[in-house]
Amino acid sequence: MLIILAVALLVPAFVRAEDIQQEAVETSKYSFEGSISSAGVFVRSGPGERYYPTAKLDKGVKIVGVGFKFDWIKIVPPEGSFCYVPKAFVDRQGDGNVGKVNRNGVPVRAGSVLSPLMATVVGQLGQDNQVQIVGSKDEFFQIAPPAGTYYYVNKEFVDFVKDTTGTKPTADTPATPSARHNDTYVASKHPAPLLPSIDNPTGEQPAVETTTGAAADTRPSEMAVTTASTTRPTEPAVVGVEDQFQGLEAEYTTISTQPLEEQPALELATKYQALAGVDALSDTAKQVIKIRIVTLKARADAKDGLAEVHRLEKAAAEKQVALQAEQQELNDRQKQTEVKIYTAVGTLQPSSLQIGNGPTVYRLTDPANGRTVVYIRTNDASVADMIGKFVGVKGESAQDAQLPLKVIAATGMELVDVTKVNGAVAAEIIPPSLLAKPASATVAP
Repeated sequence: MLIILAVALLVPAFVRAEDIQQEAVETSKYSFEGSISSAGVFVRSGPGERYYPTAKLDKGVKIVGVGFKFDWIKIVPPEGSFCYVPKAFVDRQGDGNVGKVNRNGVPVRAGSVLSPLMATVVGQLGQDNQVQIVGSKDEFFQIAPPAGTYYYVNKEFVDFVKDTTGTKPTADTPATPSARHNDTYVASKHPAPLLPSIDNPTGEQPAVETTTGAAADTRPSEMAVTTASTTRPTEPAVVGVEDQFQGLEAEYTTISTQPLEEQPALELATKYQALAGVDALSDTAKQVIKIRIVTLKARADAKDGLAEVHRLEKAAAEKQVALQAEQQELNDRQKQTEVKIYTAVGTLQPSSLQIGNGPTVYRLTDPANGRTVVYIRTNDASVADMIGKFVGVKGESAQDAQLPLKVIAATGMELVDVTKVNGAVAAEIIPPSLLAKPASATVAP
């Protein structure tokens, strides 16, 4: 089934069934500055891959983190971000760049510079709230993200730079630890500080007891660093499984940049499925695998649906071409059988009967003997190029009081194939030599 997220339309209900409600992620009282560690990192409208990307950040771009959700950092919208609100619920003021909300409960949807989607609801505005209008699209204003609006990036691609709440690192604490250490216990001489999270709101380094023997242990983690005295017998197997997981994650990142019809989504979902039941995986990895399997299967369904749409579009295009060809054939046949009707036909010749400053007089003659069939009056100088040629003339014929002769006030004149007279060419006045001969009467003996 092809899954299509429809752009939200203005209806009485502010939040509709197709809107994606951004998961509630508590904002920590601690904040920090981070730096993007890779090129082309997606900023998403919610804490997960199922949320559409709103922008891409280059390596070295600074972000401000204010909370965590599993592998996702809640951030202040980066520069260039925008949101959508319905035009019907915002009254423009002044020069039109500022608006005032005219009712309560107006949904704010995440905008994207990468796609036309506007499904994720990231907040609400109340009556008399002011917004900064930066653009317009269909029935929506594009506005600067209001206060309290946040987006998300995967912590795998963020390096910690500094704590922005005033806490300074101690002498034994490195100044620029990686955000990837946020959910791990690290036993070393100089342990890396943890970033604030839901489980660890202060970001303090937990105490690690120094023990030896079989009872010694550390909290399981793909990033854990332990001494020989705290190593479990099964640790090599854990590392191998986690390596497999990281390999699948790298493959997932790679195919996500490809067009949908080229993504081997179902094949990759099968690989994740095979790894899902391994107990040695960390809880975080298991949760990620569940999300990846659902996402990839949805992509596989969408891929099949898209292929069917392309097939139908191709069939429709081929049918349209066939219809056009058929129509052209009918038009050609109609032209072949079409009868053109004129007021008179004959060979055009000049006339010596010119009276005053009126239209020029010409003769229409019988091509067999040159006798005049009817006179023509016209101001069209171009007909002079048709003298001596067989033509068809359109116009009103009447008896001329000055000549006195039958004269046609020509409204049009064109060359005619004399052989088609009495067939595809008909006229009220035809030269005698071209009149159709009646069939000979059969005399009974």
